[in-house]
Amino acid sequence: MLNKQDIEIIEDIFDRKLEPVEGKISHLPTKDEFFQWMDKIMGELQEIREELTVSHGQIDDHENRITSLEKFHPN
Repeated sequence: MLNKQDIEIIEDIFDRKLEPVEGKISHLPTKDEFFQWMDKIMGELQEIREELTVSHGQIDDHENRITSLEKFHPN
């Protein structure tokens, strides 16, 4: 059975092991900050996808128009 001194030794070991880890993660964002950042990025990604869809439709339209013009005006 552990006595008070054993527990203090174990706590001291854990504290010494955790100090370097805390120093390494102190610069990381909180969970809320991370999710706010991800929401912003996902919103931007959605905008890009929508723009690509619109651009793709315009390119298809231009392609069709060029093809029909080439039929009427061959080189």
